[in-house]
This record gives sequence, C-alpha cells and structure tokens, in this order.
Amino acid sequence: MKKNELPYYTLEQKLDRILQLLKVRSFTKSIEPKLQNPMTIELILSSNFGVTDNDEVEYITKILLDDGHIEPDKTVGLYSITRNGQKFVDEVGYEKGRIDIDNKREIDRLTIKSLKRSNVAFPKNVTFPFFGQH
Repeated sequence: MKKNELPYYTLEQKLDRILQLLKVRSFTKSIEPKLQNPMTIELILSSNFGVTDNDEVEYITKILLDDGHIEPDKTVGLYSITRNGQKFVDEVGYEKGRIDIDNKREIDRLTIKSLKRSNVAFPKNVTFPFFGQH
C-alpha cells in the first residue's frame, strides 16, 4: 500500500461503521440534545473511508433505508438510526452476517462432498440385515 493510499474496506464494513456512528449520535442526542453532531452519511464515508463518490454514498444510503436501519432525521440531510438498526448492529451487523453466510456455504459444500463419498461407500442396492432390512 502506498503512503497516502487508504486500505480497502468492504461494503459490509462501511454499512456497519455508519450504523455504529449513528448509534453514538443517537445516544449523545438523547443525553444532551444541544450536543447533536450533524453527521451526514457523506461525511462519515468521507472521513472514515475516503469515499467521495456521490453514487456510492447514495447506494449505501439506499441500502440502509431499504433495510429499515435508518430513517430521515428532522434536520434536512441527516439520518437517524432506527431501533431495528440499533438492535441489528448490536447483535449481528452486516459484516458478521456476511461471514455467517460464507461459513454456511462452506458447511453445505463440505456436507454435500461428504454425502457423495458416503453414497460411494454405501451403494443404494445394499441391504443391512442387522437394521431389520431384508
């Protein structure tokens, strides 16, 4: 990696980071409304990941809105995390969900591979009298 080059982040990492920061903002706002930090999604992506592409900002915002994890705030241009979003980021998050899906796919692949070997080891036309089959 070059000196001024930012590391690569996955979409899931970006989505999780936005939700985490919006959760902190929500907590701060509940304690002292005057301390509300006007954190836009564009600002979060720019300062944390170096993202300045408006299309990517809109795409990420759309994902979070469609999933029900954020909603437009009363202040124009800002978004608030929903209760569903808070629960999601605390329990699972996008990154862990992606890892779980990858792990499930690998388990399924290995299970199918194992079943194919078992099918070769025990052909279908073999009977097992000790199990009560004739």
